[in-house]
Amino acid sequence: MGFLEWLQNSRVGLWISESDWGYPIVLNGHAVGMAIVVGVVLMFCVRVLGYNKSLPATVFEKLLVVAWLGFALNAATGVLLFLGKAQQFIVNPAFLIKIGLIVCGGVSVWLLTRMFDQNPAWAQENDMPSRAKIVAAFVIVFWLGAIVAGRLIGYTLGPPPPPSIT
Repeated sequence: MGFLEWLQNSRVGLWISESDWGYPIVLNGHAVGMAIVVGVVLMFCVRVLGYNKSLPATVFEKLLVVAWLGFALNAATGVLLFLGKAQQFIVNPAFLIKIGLIVCGGVSVWLLTRMFDQNPAWAQENDMPSRAKIVAAFVIVFWLGAIVAGRLIGYTLGPPPPPSIT
């Protein structure tokens, strides 16, 4: 039995894939986590891009902590969702693109917040430097792309693989 098959056949994997409540409960948690992380990150990025310049960027310091908590919720529920269809997800192009975009989005958010940590005066400025704006634009593209790719997963999954005969 392969590792992915073992994951799918674990108690959690079977609960996700076969119970009436497993998948919907975890998927709703995933949606909540996504709303938190993407909502906060997008607000921060549009501020960096110039929307509502009178709002100091410092207001996002505590909200970005909430965004990382949303990211943690999304990661945990994402792993659980993966357990239910591991063999199908691992070969699904939309899933692989989504994971790549999430990694790029997370690194970009980290890079943007690090830029602010290294340049504290930026948080008080009305107009942000162009390099911060470029990173913010990429953050938006990565996270919105991850959402679109995530939605495409359900439409691009093939039939489940046949059970292995041993």
